[in-house]
Amino acid sequence: MLVYIVKISLFIYFTITPLFAYDSKTAAIIYEKIFKSFIDSEKINIYAESIDFSEVFKHSSLLHRVYSPLEADITVVTKDDEIIKDKTLILFATDIDLIKKSSNVIGAFYWDHGRPKIIFIRSRLKYYNLDIGYFFSKYIKDDF
Repeated sequence: MLVYIVKISLFIYFTITPLFAYDSKTAAIIYEKIFKSFIDSEKINIYAESIDFSEVFKHSSLLHRVYSPLEADITVVTKDDEIIKDKTLILFATDIDLIKKSSNVIGAFYWDHGRPKIIFIRSRLKYYNLDIGYFFSKYIKDDF
């Protein structure tokens, strides 16, 4: 029985752990490209409550974590209770369903069946006067 538990533990350690590390690195690269498309700065201040999202900061020299949404260029929300109702704050989601829950979530970067997906909502980008450029224009939807 102990041998079986050790085998399972080793399997999880060597297969699942690298997968999450890879996802964080990949996510960091993608978030950098997304946020750099509409925030012209050498350092982009991000507010995120999620502990999971903090892994992304470890892999980025561009994204700088701040501890108040008022200091942030953009706030990343990962679940319902992180949505801030203040219309002056720009929110970006890690779950497509969060776009439906708040009109100040401008878009989302999320994983669907192991593949990264990106979506932006045209009217929300316009409201915040954000131009994401040509590269991401194919991910803009008129409504959701």
